[in-house]
Amino acid sequence: MILDPTVGMTGALQNSAAIDSKGLDVVLNTLNVNSGIKWRTTLLFNYVAYKVSKNLNPPSADGLVSDGTYIFPVVGYNPYEIASYQWAGLDPQTGDPMGYVNGQPSKDYQAIAKNPIQQQVVSGPALPPFFGTLRNTIDWHHFSLAVNITYKLAYYFRRPTLNYTALFTYGTGYSEYDQRWLKPGDEKFTNVPSLVYPANALRDNFYHYAAINVERADNVKLNDVYLSYDLIPKHSIMGLKAVRFYGYASQLNLLVWKANRSGIDPDILYAVKPPCTFSVGLKTDL
Repeated sequence: MILDPTVGMTGALQNSAAIDSKGLDVVLNTLNVNSGIKWRTTLLFNYVAYKVSKNLNPPSADGLVSDGTYIFPVVGYNPYEIASYQWAGLDPQTGDPMGYVNGQPSKDYQAIAKNPIQQQVVSGPALPPFFGTLRNTIDWHHFSLAVNITYKLAYYFRRPTLNYTALFTYGTGYSEYDQRWLKPGDEKFTNVPSLVYPANALRDNFYHYAAINVERADNVKLNDVYLSYDLIPKHSIMGLKAVRFYGYASQLNLLVWKANRSGIDPDILYAVKPPCTFSVGLKTDL
């Protein structure tokens, strides 16, 4: 926060902003079938929304873009908003990415980076405002099967993009390299800019933060499965009244449905998928 120099310093780190939040938690339990088979469902529904309500040291909103991975401190916006440059396509002669300056297509990346927030594309939050789980449990004779499904809705993510500066410097690249613009006419089928050498960091930065690379992150996943069998002897054996054998698989992270068209898990992107865990056990009642 900026201070009056007469106090002996020009600034200090302190809380200078406020974030308002509101939310709702709902738990719904149902008994769907209760005959030879018992089928129960538990639905957990959560809603939470955030908005920056005050900032005593607001940043300039000109050219402000965000992946939603850090706080976006503009009053009136979600602090984890994804904001992007408007996309005007690829130059049909060179394959250069184009944005807008004063409403006109442009390759002046320095000027594009100064556009006010009102001329940016604000997609939505990078954190899901709606999320929860749906757990179904089926009991039949001595068997029990529980399946847990998670869902996250109404949020966005930015795809990792080809960056020629990083490619030439560190050898870091993505498969979209094969989809890059090569000749006039390719702009009708691809949005990946042409390769230029030496690389232009401003050009790479514009392409990364262009709205074309933002997609819906909504997804539904199968997260864990639990299966058990209860052995109830007619007579107590060594003091045992019941024995339960069970198996449990967790962190399956299997996509049942996703909103994006790129086939990407928005919670992992191109990182390594967390390992699944499997366990089996025995539980006894004395």
